[in-house]
Amino acid sequence: MDFVGDERAQSVQIGAVLLFAVLVVAFSSYQAFVIPEQNREVEFNHNQQVQSQMQDLRNAIVSMSTAGDTRAISIQLGTRYPSRAVAVNPGPAAGSLRTVGTTDPTVKLTISNASASGETGDYWNTTHHYNTGAIRYDPGYNRYTQAPTTVYEHTVLYNRFSGANLTLANQTFINGTDISLVTLNGSLARTSSASTSVDVRSVTVSTQEVRLDDAGSNITISFLSLRSATYWEFLNDTQSTVTDIRSSPTASGLHNVTVELARDETYTLHMMKVGVGTQVTEENTAYLTTSDDGRYSLTQTERTELTLEVRDRFNNPPANVSKTIVYGNASAGRLVSPSQTPDENGEVTFTYVAPSSQTGEQRIHFSYISSDAANASAFDPTTVQNASIVVNISAPVDDEDSDSGGSGAYGVMWLDPTGQSGVACPDGPDGTCTIDASQTADATLTMGTSPVADGAAVQYAVNDTDVGSFTRTTGTTNTSGENETVFSPSNDGGMKVYATSGSSGDTLVLNVINTVDDLIYNMDAVAVDGPDDEGYFSPEVSGGVEFTVTNQFSQSVEITEIRVTRPTGPARALSDNVGALNDEVRRTEVYVSGTANDGHVDINDGVNLPYTFDMDSDGFSNAENPKTSAGNDFTISLFEFRDNRGESVDITGRTFEVTLYYRLDDGTTGSKTITVTPS
Repeated sequence: MDFVGDERAQSVQIGAVLLFAVLVVAFSSYQAFVIPEQNREVEFNHNQQVQSQMQDLRNAIVSMSTAGDTRAISIQLGTRYPSRAVAVNPGPAAGSLRTVGTTDPTVKLTISNASASGETGDYWNTTHHYNTGAIRYDPGYNRYTQAPTTVYEHTVLYNRFSGANLTLANQTFINGTDISLVTLNGSLARTSSASTSVDVRSVTVSTQEVRLDDAGSNITISFLSLRSATYWEFLNDTQSTVTDIRSSPTASGLHNVTVELARDETYTLHMMKVGVGTQVTEENTAYLTTSDDGRYSLTQTERTELTLEVRDRFNNPPANVSKTIVYGNASAGRLVSPSQTPDENGEVTFTYVAPSSQTGEQRIHFSYISSDAANASAFDPTTVQNASIVVNISAPVDDEDSDSGGSGAYGVMWLDPTGQSGVACPDGPDGTCTIDASQTADATLTMGTSPVADGAAVQYAVNDTDVGSFTRTTGTTNTSGENETVFSPSNDGGMKVYATSGSSGDTLVLNVINTVDDLIYNMDAVAVDGPDDEGYFSPEVSGGVEFTVTNQFSQSVEITEIRVTRPTGPARALSDNVGALNDEVRRTEVYVSGTANDGHVDINDGVNLPYTFDMDSDGFSNAENPKTSAGNDFTISLFEFRDNRGESVDITGRTFEVTLYYRLDDGTTGSKTITVTPS
């Protein structure tokens, strides 16, 4: 058969070519149109997710309740596209999250024309500026090119589109006469297609409210914003105290927004500073004020407590409050202790004793700058670092019916019992006197009168008979105006004893120790810096604690376990963060020195608190249970306290509990819980 010239197979080849061309065109159309739309949907859904996470970030910022509070918010900055068998995806879409203006002092919030009464007015009767800014999320999508930029600023969260702004969460800083200002601090800049964790930390949070009035013209609050006054919603509320809102553009592209408040209103101000990222700054002492109107009335020789407060620029206890010293000076009468350290709330209390021979208005001066400032003849109470309290002294009214035996009014005071064995009053009778029952079975306490009252009837009383009692509860003053009684301690503890005569009286604070077998905390805790590894954490933070406990049992005692709770403030963990050696003081989480045995526990990466350390079995490095003989001390070292980022926390002034589980030589077991506040 002849096949020469047969062309029947050409139609099959042409059909195959045409079919392949159709497939190529179909795939190209799928790649060009279908895949991009599917990816655009992925990007749109991701953007909705980010907006929800930014809402969580905004809520975390405006709802901080205590200083040192930290919250972590996870934000998915970018997204990835679903895997495809044949089609091609672009690279993952990345987004950026960054702070804007939070470290630029020119980006600020300003409060003008506000005034406050009393010593607080020394600070507030002027214009104040606070650096703040915004947090901005910018998407970097491949297909959803109209995606908005999401911005948080001044308690507001909104989306910025090319032609408009859409509010997601409205402002909360002005509500009628309540003003709650939140400033943002720190530096944050992250770009990624993955998720990132944003740590939000409250630097200073309002524990005090300040009442502000207008100073002759409307109070104004001005701030820089990425959007103009048109988008700020203050005036729609019928209860609003906002009378005007205006803005003007700046050269940097921001808008200077000014909110004007109504006249003849008293506003309550709360302020808060929140940090994000790095470069977060602490707030120091800004002014000294009184906790009331700063005026008192006393009779001669009467005493009272005068309370002041140190505050930062946000009207809150400053970060360095434990290192601040307030000095006082009384030109008439006396302050029991002329210098005091504020507590964690910024409060400092002085005991003032009125003079016995002067009357009229007396001014007591206070300053946190130096004792010279409080004593200087040119003392200026109108400066922010100084404050004055006015005390009006009057003579006591004569009581003709008094059976005191005296010819007129007189004051009663305890005399200093120091000098007896086992009795110590380091601050005199106006402070706390310690009676060591292991050194004395009783203590003689003497009261006096001023002016001298001869033959006056005296009565004595105690507020806790479980701790101790008087052998005699009545008496009569001698020609020197004095009378004495004997105090007998019963149990360890603090108590007050009273002496009264005529219309006057006085209180003496006693601390009884060493009456029973026990482990006794010596109230000597100090914050100490440990040898942190260089390059990781600051070597200058006093994050460790050392203190002693006395074995008052009649036999040796060993500590089997130690439980440490979480201190007040940001500390969350205990970790020495040093390499070998692991069996030395300040180089391990727990080290206890005793006269018979030392003990320690070292745990890799430390522990979260609270935690109970088993002294002879915990950790990768340990030793025998620490042991000390009767009458001797344990020295306990804890290193170091850290926050949830692993950074050392200054433990000075922070309070926590330590429970010591012990075993005596005779097999008796027990526990002792002590409260520790390092100095």
